Amino acid sequence: MGNDGQVTWKYGKQKEKEEVEALRFGIRNGLTLIDTAEEYGNGGAEKIVGQAIHGIRNDVFLVTKVSAKNYSYKGVLRAAEASL
Repeated sequence: MGNDGQVTWKYGKQKEKEEVEALRFGIRNGLTLIDTAEEYGNGGAEKIVGQAIHGIRNDVFLVTKVSAKNYSYKGVLRAAEASL
């Protein structure tokens, strides 16, 4: 895997079907790293990513970030669990 990936910081707000398809298109074409965060789209981006990688989770490298409100040991664990 190279440095090629997809960023979802504008996802999860309005165009669910198009966003899922865009991610799947990227994956099919080698963009197997997906970068997201619990705050992108007020949590909607992670939901879009979940739909896009359903059934192919082992084919992607998934990166997510924890928001500042969860910067504690227990907060990070809760946020990571919620992201899954």
